[in-house]
Amino acid sequence: MVSHLFIVTNAKYLGDPNANVFSYGENSKGNLGNVGRGFTPSGFSKATASDDLAFWLGSTRCGANGGFRSPSVSLIGASDSLVEEFARNLKEDNPYTAVPGLVWGVNSNSAAQAIANRSQGSRVLTPGGRWTPGASHSRQVNFGNSR
Repeated sequence: MVSHLFIVTNAKYLGDPNANVFSYGENSKGNLGNVGRGFTPSGFSKATASDDLAFWLGSTRCGANGGFRSPSVSLIGASDSLVEEFARNLKEDNPYTAVPGLVWGVNSNSAAQAIANRSQGSRVLTPGGRWTPGASHSRQVNFGNSR
């Protein structure tokens, strides 16, 4: 099964409607970029932000205390503010490709994996061990004005 990754911060529980959801895809310039509210996605990524939000809001609480034990979620070992700093400062300077090749290419999975890895300072495991094309290309994603 193929997975699509996105970033969520400030969540108290799975599906928390007050959380911040960051979606990435192909922007109007054909580059990898933020395609959430206030941004202009291309035709290919037009529904990405609304699909990500719907998936997030459809998530349910797991565990007795509303914890995040789920095959669809990987926790990032960093503060929400640091994760948001990287999420907001992703440079939109790489051409987007839906399925990156063996050597080059970035997509939404590349962006989310790069944000998670940079925020935590080490590799974050992808949720559920699913195939996430582009996640292994996270080192090609650039950031500006981040630590």
